[in-house]
Amino acid sequence: MSVPDLERLPALLATRVLGRSLEVHHETTSTMDDARIALMHGAATGHVVVADRQTGGRGTHGRVWSSPSGQDLYVSFVARPRMHIERLPTLALAAGLGIARGIGCFVDPSRVRLKWPNDILVDGAKCVGVLVETRATADGVDGVVVGFGINVNRLIFEVDAVPTPTSLALANGGPLDRVEVLARVLEHLETTLLTWEREPLPSTLDPIVAMLAYRGETVRVDGVGEPGTVVGLAEDGGLTIETPTGRRTIQAGRIERFTNDATKA
Repeated sequence: MSVPDLERLPALLATRVLGRSLEVHHETTSTMDDARIALMHGAATGHVVVADRQTGGRGTHGRVWSSPSGQDLYVSFVARPRMHIERLPTLALAAGLGIARGIGCFVDPSRVRLKWPNDILVDGAKCVGVLVETRATADGVDGVVVGFGINVNRLIFEVDAVPTPTSLALANGGPLDRVEVLARVLEHLETTLLTWEREPLPSTLDPIVAMLAYRGETVRVDGVGEPGTVVGLAEDGGLTIETPTGRRTIQAGRIERFTNDATKA
């Protein structure tokens, strides 16, 4: 079954590579799975998979990514970055920056924030999730799959969803053309990832710090016994916090705004 609006994407693209090789699915288990299979079969960097609906979409920490049809964007793409392997852990942050710049074409960019390590917030609520999976072989990293889900036009969410979700439609005050959103996101993603791959890492990390959610606020991080104030990012993309016992750099984990009653952000 065709998906007429998603199939308009090639006509709207302003990219050179990203999305020029394209799979469009009416329904799939997960675009991450489809892109991983494409990677294994030799798909070139920039190959994009987009679906109208996912039956097994997933987010980080084993969570399910709700994926109803006709409203939002469920996208994964293949990347074969050419740089030192030590830079790969910052890929999710770089992708988040590109996506954030793309959705900043549709809502005031000052309302958009990057929540370390892989969420994008609009007005403090989650609008985008990013997931990165690396494929390694005996010879090293063969490539990566980057997946993201953007809440575009959904108006109703599960009541107990954490963190609190939003959509671009809710933030914008009306529905948006989800294919136009995807075209602009892919355009900014391509530009941002080229900078990440070719330029000194601060060229990517400094703009991320400028958009970092909770900077200067007290947060609690999984696995860290004491709250700390968000300072910024380390050179390797780790989150830097200032705690009562000193400055610490966190490499992985969920963060939440800290309050005395432990209310989650």
